[in-house]
Amino acid sequence: MEEQIIADGIRLSAVKFEFSGVNILLLKNENGCGLGCGYLNLAAADKFGHVLATVSGVNNWEEMLSARVNGVSKAAEKIGITTGISGLEALKLMDKADICGNGAL
Repeated sequence: MEEQIIADGIRLSAVKFEFSGVNILLLKNENGCGLGCGYLNLAAADKFGHVLATVSGVNNWEEMLSARVNGVSKAAEKIGITTGISGLEALKLMDKADICGNGAL
């Protein structure tokens, strides 16, 4: 299921699907940057040059925004995202980035 949400003024595509009783969550901004649940693979994000930060133990969008980032792709590091910041803080940094989805930072 995909829906559009706004978090602190940032437009996001919110994707959620259930897989074997687990919610897999991804928030993606208009530039192609993403904040995802811990199920997502950072090595794959690195391979494709994508900006991705992950949070764990979340079941909905609100929990993603307040959870602490525990994984960061190399491209996400380049725009200042670090582990320990909130999901919302990561999304704010992503919102300032010009390009997120193709590693052309």
